[in-house]
Amino acid sequence: MWDRTITVGSAGKTFSATGWKVGWAFGPDCLLKHLRVVHQNSVYHCATGAQEAVAQGFRKELERLGQPDCYFVQLRDELQKKRDWLYHCLTEVGMKPMMSQGSYFMIADISRFSKFTS
Repeated sequence: MWDRTITVGSAGKTFSATGWKVGWAFGPDCLLKHLRVVHQNSVYHCATGAQEAVAQGFRKELERLGQPDCYFVQLRDELQKKRDWLYHCLTEVGMKPMMSQGSYFMIADISRFSKFTS
């Protein structure tokens, strides 16, 4: 997959800081060269302070990775609790949610409620 994949990340998602507008992409150069052309011609602002904050956040948290006080561990656990709660609530009212395994987004089958939408 490496030869065909660009992985995109965002500080807004990673650090729950949507206003920072700092992101990154990595993958094979044959794909990234095209992405760099688009980026060069579409981005006109560089939030240097936010970039430094993201870099320091990663530095600090990668040192603590796997430990209970690591932000990434705490965030994962908190989002998992919220996901499980939402799944339970949707199931309880008769929906059929699909349990996500790598995201905090959830899809639910609401077809049994279609008779109420007409």
